Amino acid sequence: MKAYDTIFLDRDGTLNPDPGYIASLRDFTFFDFALPALQKLKDNRFCIVTNQSGVSRGIIEQNELNKIHHYVQTAFKDHGLDLLDIFVCNDHPDHATERRKPGTGMFF
Repeated sequence: MKAYDTIFLDRDGTLNPDPGYIASLRDFTFFDFALPALQKLKDNRFCIVTNQSGVSRGIIEQNELNKIHHYVQTAFKDHGLDLLDIFVCNDHPDHATERRKPGTGMFF
């Protein structure tokens, strides 16, 4: 299988179900297939890029988002996956910068 320098992943709807805003760690769960599927690509590095406007909307506390992402980082490590970082854009869609996907700011 071809190895890439880095594979960029979205979070919600890709790694985990997306029921709307996930406001706490107790509401976060990986898809059953997500980590095993990524292990098939374990010779690659990964980055997660995710819009989390729930923070700017007052729906998600930043410390809860940090807990979720710490859990994600730990799960990747426990499955032997090289997660370089999780890049987050908390911009509200009405006041979005180029960082908010589909903008390219988080990529650069």
